Amino acid sequence: MKKLQMIILLVSMFSVTMLQAQRGPAQRGQSTGERPGAGNDPSVIAERQANHMKAELNLSDEQYQKVLEINRAAAEKRIETREEVRQQRQAVRENMGDMHNERLEALKEVLTEEQLEKYRNMQNQERPQMQQRQRGQEQKEKPKPGKRSGRSSSGK
Repeated sequence: MKKLQMIILLVSMFSVTMLQAQRGPAQRGQSTGERPGAGNDPSVIAERQANHMKAELNLSDEQYQKVLEINRAAAEKRIETREEVRQQRQAVRENMGDMHNERLEALKEVLTEEQLEKYRNMQNQERPQMQQRQRGQEQKEKPKPGKRSGRSSSGK
């Protein structure tokens, strides 16, 4: 029974992933960070997934109910994990800001006013380049839909 539940869970996650990959960014809600109609309601997400699986896999009513519960539990965990990650990112941003401020205070004790002003100008000039590098890094970490990372076009 546990194996069956695990298989159903894996199939449902794979199915949803494949469906999302086939949709365009606007359909996936990427502009707002949420899928249209689903929001963060695990019941809505689970029902949509279960309905799709029922149609594609010809699930019985009993299987449908079990799949629905499995999908609901998975959706709840996924939403919870996303929120935890969001909070962690915010904490990291705050920590980095604190470290920057500490460094700046330490530099104020060492640099002259002229050097400090020059340093601030230097940072302001370098900031757009740094932001561009960060955006490039984020794009490398998130492959575009339909693209497979780590594979060459030659099929090797």
